[in-house]
Parts: sequence; structure tokens; C-alpha cells
Amino acid sequence: MTDALPRTDAPGAPAIVWITNPDNYDPRRHLLLQKEGSDRVNLFESNGLPVRVVHSGDLVPAWSGGAPRLYLDEEDLLGGGHAFLLSDWTWDAGIGRHVQAITRTIRAAGRVLLNDGIRDAESLGSDKLAMCHAAAALGIPVPPTVAVPFGRYARRVLPVVGRELGPGPYVV
Repeated sequence: MTDALPRTDAPGAPAIVWITNPDNYDPRRHLLLQKEGSDRVNLFESNGLPVRVVHSGDLVPAWSGGAPRLYLDEEDLLGGGHAFLLSDWTWDAGIGRHVQAITRTIRAAGRVLLNDGIRDAESLGSDKLAMCHAAAALGIPVPPTVAVPFGRYARRVLPVVGRELGPGPYVV
């Protein structure tokens, strides 16, 4: 269960999905963004683009069914016509790796990332999900792969693993 705003993926109604890292600051700020918006949110909405504010820890990036996936509970955010904003700064290494996985998943799906600041070649040497995205883009068969969210959010991966990978066993 997440604290994300309701879905806005009605047909023909794309949204800006703003992925925040509220663990970097007072969690009440995330709630205020969801309830009251901000200058950035208001700018998009005043131009007819709804904004969803989503906590990065609620997201599970994956490769499944032959395509990149970005799960928020059971919803694949890459399935709608959304564009993405990503708050990619953090001082926490675990959050940083998770944000990189989210970034690469959005890019691998060919979605618009309005502020893409993570572009590093070494990801193909250490990031298994990035390797899957790159290989699949070249037509190489790729096994289903799921990235585990950071820290206390790691358990959010369990329903996705059960749904996408089956009963196991797994290598984590």
C-alpha cells in the first residue's frame, strides 16, 4: 500500500509522474506536495497536465513480459502515456542505486524523462537491470529481472516477484 495519489491514466490523459525522494527531507514535505502541489506542480496543471507525486521507495523497477516495467503496487507506470520528473539527488547510496534503476527503466521503455541526470557507462558493469534493458534493446533474450527498492522499502518487491517471477527459487 502506498501513499501515492490516485491513478490518472485515463485514456488520452497523460500525466507527469514526479518521483520524489522524501527520505532526503522531512516526510511531511512529500505529503504537502501530494495535497497542495508546488510552483512546479501548479505550472504543469495550469497547462492541462496532471501531476502525480510518487515516493521512489514505492516503485519497483523490473524487466518482465519482454519489456521494462515500473510498478507502483500493481500499476505499471510505463503502461500509460506519462512523462517523468525524477528527484535524483540523494546522500544515501542505497537510494542512489534504486534511483539509477528507476532512471534506466524509464529510459529503456522510451519514456520521456524531463530531467535525466544519471548517464554513466559503468552501469553496464554493475547494474544487472541496466544490463537486461541494454541486451533486450539489442534483441537478446533476457530473463525476468526485478530490482529491489532500498532499505525499509525492500519488502515492496515481494508482490512483484511473486506476480512476475513465480514461486522461485531466486538469486538476490
